[in-house]
Amino acid sequence: MKGKRIILISLFLIMAIINIQAVMAENIEEINIENSQDYDDLMIVDDGSINNQDDNNQNVLRDSIEDGDNAIKEEMSIDDIPTENDGNLKSSNTQEDNLQSSITVDGKAYNQMTNKTIQTAIDNANPGDTIVITGKEYVHCHFIINKKLTIISEVGTVMSPCPSNTDGSGAHGIFYIGPEGSGTIIKGFVLNNDVGRDSDYGIYIKGSRDVEIINCTINQTPTGSGIKVQNAQNTKISNSIIKESNIGINLINSTKTTILNNAITNNGLYGIHIAENNQNTTIDFNNITYNKGFGISAISADYIYITNNFIAYNQNDGSGAGVYVNCNITKIEIKGNFFKQNGQYGVLNDYRTRNMDAKNGAEKLEINNNNYFLGHSERLAYHIEYKKYSGGAFIYNSENDTYTFVGDGNGDYDVDKSVVYLGYAFFDDETICGATLYKAPSTTWSEGNYKLQISEISQTKKGTYQISIVDKNGNIATDFNSIYVTFYLNKNNTYAEPQEGDIYRIVLMKNGTATASFSEKEYLESGNVLTAVFPGLFDDYTIKEKLYKTFSIEDSQIPKDSVQTKITVSNMNTYPNSGASFVATLKDSFGTPLAGKSIKLTVNGKTYVRTTDADGKVRLSISLASEKTYPIAVSFNGDDEYNQSSAKANIVVKRTGQKIISSNIAFAPNKASYYSITLKDSNNKPIANKNVKFTINKK
Repeated sequence: MKGKRIILISLFLIMAIINIQAVMAENIEEINIENSQDYDDLMIVDDGSINNQDDNNQNVLRDSIEDGDNAIKEEMSIDDIPTENDGNLKSSNTQEDNLQSSITVDGKAYNQMTNKTIQTAIDNANPGDTIVITGKEYVHCHFIINKKLTIISEVGTVMSPCPSNTDGSGAHGIFYIGPEGSGTIIKGFVLNNDVGRDSDYGIYIKGSRDVEIINCTINQTPTGSGIKVQNAQNTKISNSIIKESNIGINLINSTKTTILNNAITNNGLYGIHIAENNQNTTIDFNNITYNKGFGISAISADYIYITNNFIAYNQNDGSGAGVYVNCNITKIEIKGNFFKQNGQYGVLNDYRTRNMDAKNGAEKLEINNNNYFLGHSERLAYHIEYKKYSGGAFIYNSENDTYTFVGDGNGDYDVDKSVVYLGYAFFDDETICGATLYKAPSTTWSEGNYKLQISEISQTKKGTYQISIVDKNGNIATDFNSIYVTFYLNKNNTYAEPQEGDIYRIVLMKNGTATASFSEKEYLESGNVLTAVFPGLFDDYTIKEKLYKTFSIEDSQIPKDSVQTKITVSNMNTYPNSGASFVATLKDSFGTPLAGKSIKLTVNGKTYVRTTDADGKVRLSISLASEKTYPIAVSFNGDDEYNQSSAKANIVVKRTGQKIISSNIAFAPNKASYYSITLKDSNNKPIANKNVKFTINKK
């Protein structure tokens, strides 16, 4: 009987083994960070960059392009274009994007009027296609783009229009992008248009959306516009050179225009003209120089953002302004720019800017804050108005809202000044207008409260130094990203510009601070002095004490050349929510593990900080839910002794086969005993922290 009971229990156990099954693991957050962990375990926001990046990588164009002799001429409206009832170019193309393809146009057809290879490619392309132009030069170019296309040249293709033909666009121009050309990209061309008609253009964007102009050079449209944007939305013009036109970039009745990182120079009237009815215009990181009237002219001012630009030498025989506004203002922000010698004014508001007065809140209309001004002959910021005055020099025409000079004593108006607002400013060789307010209605701008200054040089670590632009309390003016600072190590002359034999770094400020580093071999054995020189007006930097700082470097603070480091990682295979550890090892060039160093690990859009142990290792618990491959980036930022290093790997998360290892066991009746199993993956490795269900006798 006893033997039968043992057999019966064994049968029950066999049934239980058959019914044992794994269940879903507990929900575990992808990578858990407990509140009890120290600072090294805290998550930080991923800034999108694993390695340190050189501050000099911000590409603000600083090409010095010589002043030309173009006369100032009025920009006229473009001639009527053959249109449909809605005023747009005729086109029967209403297709949606198909599968995208690439079309190549060679350079055999130099004359595009007699052999229209490029326009034919445009007409035959499907929306979304890319057209690659491989010829180096074409003439008689007039192209109408009526579908979404990417048109690029990788050889700097030069194009010019026909001087006697305006087919299609109604004017002498090269690329016309109509409403159906929304989403088009033009990239890599040199466009020359010296035909000499008031309505000419290099590129004309009319009625379209989401058009991008990238890395183009637009030259010589002497009476027209290099780029004309009309009735358009979401236009972006970037990394281009626009020069020697009457107006560099002309914006008319358009919204959400972005002008980024361009050189806009030597144009006959304005660098950028914000004409009527424009909204949400962003002008950022551009060189706007040597234009013959104003750098930026605005006759509509609804949300204009002028930031981080170099705006210099925009004048004609001493008359000019960096930014000129002649309309009521909804909102303009002018921040972080470098204004230099723009004739009379850095920022000028003319008489039609009538809503800028001393009423509460008026200072919020035009925010002129944290800008750098040098050498304007009248004022760095000014506001003109005309006041009634018997025997004045001007008469007023109310129909045209204009004042005309008629000579002293012959008119009934004279020029006067009105309220202008100025926030914090850094300046040299400038005059502040007496009507300048910091805040309405009566907070007067004062140099003691609002003039910015240069901080002392500080050492952040051996061999690395910083300097900032600060207010009177030492707060950094973080809007500055457009000012270059030159650091000299042991400079033995007084020239502001680097000379042969100088040891120097030219550094672009980032968020109001410039940072430079020097290596061990560049120092003297003793008595090292660092000099930081800011932009000024004189060849001799010592003439203006407030534009440079010096810092004596103690001998003990001379850096030693850093030791190279290496991070070792391996690709990892795991399963969802495994909790397995990803391991990275940091060693120096001699193979010695580096302990106590902070390592960043970025995976699945999050960055984590871990500190190496005595073996140079860091571990990160991986509990990723989705089955896919996750790139992981690991980096060490370096320190006084060791150079930075980085590595990358992949974490493959995939469900694996599982098996239960068990055996038959005999139990004595009515006696408590334990029954155990082992859960393993397909690689025969134990799987931890999983729930397992036992079914015995249907329970």
